[in-house]
Amino acid sequence: MLFANARVYTVKLDTPITNEVLEKHKAREPGPMETHAQGWVPPFGKESDKLLEQIGDVGLITLRTSKRRLPGKVVKEAVSAKVDEIEKRDGRKVYRTERNAIKEQVLAELLPRAFVEHRHISAMLLPGYIVINATSETAAMDVLNLLRECNETLPVRPLNVRIPPYSLMTDWLRAHAAPGNLRIGSDCLLQDTDRGQIRIRDRELDSEEVRSHLQAGMIVERLSLEHMDLDSFTSVYFELDDKLVLRKISYVGLAEIQAEDAYEELQGTLAIAGDAMANLLSELVTSFGGIDDSTVF
Repeated sequence: MLFANARVYTVKLDTPITNEVLEKHKAREPGPMETHAQGWVPPFGKESDKLLEQIGDVGLITLRTSKRRLPGKVVKEAVSAKVDEIEKRDGRKVYRTERNAIKEQVLAELLPRAFVEHRHISAMLLPGYIVINATSETAAMDVLNLLRECNETLPVRPLNVRIPPYSLMTDWLRAHAAPGNLRIGSDCLLQDTDRGQIRIRDRELDSEEVRSHLQAGMIVERLSLEHMDLDSFTSVYFELDDKLVLRKISYVGLAEIQAEDAYEELQGTLAIAGDAMANLLSELVTSFGGIDDSTVF
């Protein structure tokens, strides 16, 4: 529910994403000879069977990726055992083509019994944005690709802004001041081509050490920030990188939800967290000079 990370994409939808659309690719278990399967599951788990939870302008969906875990070592040992059996029984050498056929036979025998591992990735649907709870671009693309299959077209692109994030974050750190409701935290990652990377954690960033690194030409690759959401009085702490990926997100002061049941509580949390994320993105986009529209959807 509360995202720990966020990869942000801008989107222009001609048709809305609905439960009916997501039903086209509802999650299922992999078949006996399938290594993996992907599909949508209810984001509120057992509290609801809806594939899309929608509270006002905030939507939530969850992708489940199911993979059969069959260790390569197990397959290799089983193949070797069969090869040894044939060579001893027939008194001949087993060569590559036959070994590959044996491997296929072993996979057919073992795969249906392999353990199935599930991974869940949630995405928040906000006006103009899709926010995915992942730092990995590959994981985020899994969500977007399946959404595209459900919705036929999905005009999305990574969030692009007019002012390069590394440049502006370096200016913020140099002045030890961020605009609006943003505040500089206590962690940063600095880099340059000659000196590599320097990570500073849990320290006052308005220090002589940091200033000396910046004076030497280092730039900010990641910077921890705080955003005070004035609507919910919730502080959102996060680390922002030069690709506008948010990491290590945490919420402080999240209002207590007065709810009659678990489902209503989840709805309330989604509404507050969604509004806080929308306000944070608005502040960041404004700070970085607005969205860069030069890239065509």
